[in-house]
Amino acid sequence: YFAMIVNLMDLTPKQQVSELIRQAQNILIVTGREPNNDQLASAVGLHAIITKLGKTANVVITDRLPKAASVLDTSMVAKDMSGTRDFVIHLDTARAAVDKLRYDVEGAGIAITITPHGGNFEAKDVTFGYGAYQFDLVIALGVPSLSKLDRLHEANPTIFDGLHLINIDYHRINENYGSVNLVDTAATCVAEILISIIESLGQGMIDAQVATAFLTSFMSATANFTAPATSAKALTI
Repeated sequence: YFAMIVNLMDLTPKQQVSELIRQAQNILIVTGREPNNDQLASAVGLHAIITKLGKTANVVITDRLPKAASVLDTSMVAKDMSGTRDFVIHLDTARAAVDKLRYDVEGAGIAITITPHGGNFEAKDVTFGYGAYQFDLVIALGVPSLSKLDRLHEANPTIFDGLHLINIDYHRINENYGSVNLVDTAATCVAEILISIIESLGQGMIDAQVATAFLTSFMSATANFTAPATSAKALTI
């Protein structure tokens, strides 16, 4: 872990982001409270890219989605953290040992069969719960400060402890709260910054789904390319 930190310190923020994405296996993508179209569209596009890399990505937005949700596929967006944790079934073996265990898929359900050895089990022996969160990297999109991060952080203040938090944003008021801060105040929107990261991760990764998501981001941030802040780079992209 220490060696990884030393190596990252030798890289630019953009290179650090690319390297952390390459090293991670389960990535959590979050936005701000009451996310705007840019944040949502960027999260949808980034989710598709991370999936293309063969990794697991989870987008969690606990607030209501903005208007862009009507034109984008947001089926991957979760309202809570349940999808980032294992569902654990616990069996008390104090009164009987387990001889065999198997499971069978039956229609829309799974039947778990436990063969006892030396006794038997009762319904009261079975409980369930959740395991530890499974993500090993967090990416925040378009959030200028921790206080404006999705409410999931407020509800679980220690949820990101021990993890790299990548802060990708273009707001001048960004407080650089991440362990890696890629803040480009010259960018038009979050998607513009993400495209440069994607180019460093591989070629030919932007398909129709990703392009549609990022176009939605650009159009929203620039009022359909009419806002004075619309840059030549935004139009080129």
